[in-house]
Amino acid sequence: MLVERLRRGWQRGLDGERVLVLVPDRREARRLTDAIGPPPDGAIGRLRAMSYHSFAQDLIKRWWPLVAQQFSITAANPEFLPFNLTQFACLNEYRLEPGHLQRLTIREQRLIVQLLSNMNLSAANGLTLDEGWARVAYGLGLSPDDDVIADGLRVTQRFRERCLRAGVLPEDVQVEAAGWLLGDRRVRDDLLTRFDLLAIDGLDEFVPLMAERLVGIASECKQAAIVCSDDGGLRWLLGASPGAAGRLCAGVIESGRFRRLCLTRTLSGSALAGNGSAAWLAGAVNGVPPASAPSFAGWTLADSASPVEMAGEVVSQVERLLAGGTAPNGIALLIPYMDTLISTEIERLCRQREIPFRIDRHWRSLLDEPLSRACLTALRCVNPNNTRHATLVEVADLVVALTDTNPIVAQPWAEALYDRRSGGLKEPRNNPGIPREVKVLGRWAERARESGELHEQLERLAKHVLAPHQSHRRRELVRACYALATDARRFAGAAPRLGLEAPHITRFFDYVDSNVVAADTGADPPDDSVLLTTPYAFLISGRVAEQQCWLNVASPSWWEPPLLLLTNPHALSGELSGRPATFEDDDRIRGRILGRVIRNLAARCDGDIHAFASYAGSDGQPLDGPLYDSLLEMRAVAR
Repeated sequence: MLVERLRRGWQRGLDGERVLVLVPDRREARRLTDAIGPPPDGAIGRLRAMSYHSFAQDLIKRWWPLVAQQFSITAANPEFLPFNLTQFACLNEYRLEPGHLQRLTIREQRLIVQLLSNMNLSAANGLTLDEGWARVAYGLGLSPDDDVIADGLRVTQRFRERCLRAGVLPEDVQVEAAGWLLGDRRVRDDLLTRFDLLAIDGLDEFVPLMAERLVGIASECKQAAIVCSDDGGLRWLLGASPGAAGRLCAGVIESGRFRRLCLTRTLSGSALAGNGSAAWLAGAVNGVPPASAPSFAGWTLADSASPVEMAGEVVSQVERLLAGGTAPNGIALLIPYMDTLISTEIERLCRQREIPFRIDRHWRSLLDEPLSRACLTALRCVNPNNTRHATLVEVADLVVALTDTNPIVAQPWAEALYDRRSGGLKEPRNNPGIPREVKVLGRWAERARESGELHEQLERLAKHVLAPHQSHRRRELVRACYALATDARRFAGAAPRLGLEAPHITRFFDYVDSNVVAADTGADPPDDSVLLTTPYAFLISGRVAEQQCWLNVASPSWWEPPLLLLTNPHALSGELSGRPATFEDDDRIRGRILGRVIRNLAARCDGDIHAFASYAGSDGQPLDGPLYDSLLEMRAVAR
């Protein structure tokens, strides 16, 4: 709807360069820009969409002298710290003086993500760090003077000060700076001069501070188009209340100070939503199902004794769907979190049965993908004295990725390539049975030891070893290698400013091995494969599936975020009004979130939903979550 109106305005003489189109993320920006398409005949300028995060960075670059003065930064130009580097830098800050935080029985990587979450959510809601941590304390039922809370605040304050001294801006400072700029009269006047139309798609999915400031600007703009969902935003972990966007939009409409175009994105009205079952199920998990009985048409529910058995049932159902004419890209497998046992078993069975299959993660680490791990193994082998040695098993995986052959066949090639004494690679000589690319890899390793920068080593690997053999698998490996080179170059640029430079190579592998994650904003998954992903990643991707399979519906992870020991997004949003969360608050918020997930997933399904439950988790403990109970109840009362 928004695309059609934008294109019509463009065709009627609207200058594309004077239109600001903002969306929640970069992937959605690419999708919307593609949907708008090339300029029609006679159109003026170029009409493009951009994420609010990219807009914030552009704003900071344009007004850098103001930002530098406001935040006491001496750097001549801004440098934006990616989230994965932010995690590693924060991890190092934490290790310098962990204080009482080390009492928490939680993996370091999860702890750091939660510290950063408190920083980012505080900025998103327009709070200082002190105010944000005070809300977190109340939400967790603790005093702001609690030792753990106080040390959490100190670590985040030290980290923020280090970043500002270095002149690098992590995400929370970017949001805070952009929000501050949008409140400055000079910046607002500049935007109103440069743009005649402000179009916002998915206002309810913007961080609250940016949403509020942009709505204020929209009320002064000549024209505005604001699109929001009538069911609240999908990025609920930002802690935004579902009604916040509606209240903001109502305020814009009531102002009446501009020619407005205010739209609402409604659910797609799938058959499952139409027969009332999605609404009934969403109500049931909150204890208030509608009075009218739902229909169970379009739903199936299968029980299994264990996660492995459930994985087998899922793949068998996929086979039946494919045999019935469903395309592989029409099937989405949704799992509440990436359980390694379940995802590995599904991937193994799909490969065994020759079913095209792809895992799509919203958050991704360099160690998640086999091809990235292969490139990292090659890098370890040419820098054996600066990090732990690569193992023969890792080298064998590298050879399998390079040759795209059976691991059993590749094993003797790996043994000929691997130098056990040095932990490096050597060129296999006098062995005619070894493929040429394995020999070339050995020669690259011997020469790479003489070169300096990590990103240069990786670029030579991609160019001289991988690129000459352009199979589909090899092209994927080349892309992974160049992506890793980009990461190494960014690390080399930011690390010295954050005190992480010496020794550089060891630090880089510390960074990789700390398993830091980054948002996956890359291209959409291939269109020819069955997709395994989380409900959250599926919803924000904008995809629709003909058939959805909901996995592990008895898991409590459909009901609650696991291991949030040090943060509470709903307390940070102000929903708890600065008071401790009760069990009733907890149930109400979690039930509301699960209800929104159910309604939005059902609206993005053109066919059927197949639910699968395991009576026990991967640890053998029994599972009995509210989604499973509600599905059983719906099946029992369905007309």
